[in-house]
Amino acid sequence: PIQVGDRIEIGGLAGDVVRIAARSTWIRTNDNIIIVVPNDDIINNQVINWTANDAEVRVGVKCGVAYESDPAKVRDILLQTASRHPDVLAQPAPLVLFQEFGESSLDFELLVWTNSRTHSPGLLRSDLRFAIFAAFLKAGIEIPFPQRDVRLRPPPAAGASGLTRPA
Repeated sequence: PIQVGDRIEIGGLAGDVVRIAARSTWIRTNDNIIIVVPNDDIINNQVINWTANDAEVRVGVKCGVAYESDPAKVRDILLQTASRHPDVLAQPAPLVLFQEFGESSLDFELLVWTNSRTHSPGLLRSDLRFAIFAAFLKAGIEIPFPQRDVRLRPPPAAGASGLTRPA
């Protein structure tokens, strides 16, 4: 069941239910676009209702740091950054997961709860990314990018491949 005011996701579309009629439901996206969804689609497809129980939702922000970084220091910076944001709830407490040893980075995820950014989680993620970037910069923690070594070999000598060069 959904009702006007709920934040839902259906078929890759996310928005707020603004009207429920006999044949269709109107969903307003964050771009203020109304999408008219046939009620059959809502009945017959999976619908994620972010606010069915209450307005508290968890938001995740992934980030990677250089292998030279101290994981405990990264965790502390992420938790401090979360605690300073006015839209992040103190309870449930923010959590940092050390996800994996990535190809070019140590990969972390900051998980926070909010009840004021339920309808705009992308804005909260963006705010946190700006703050994380500034905190990492201040602490001298590098956010790496994939790097590749390219090796150039000299061309094979004439006749080495069985082919001869034209005269």
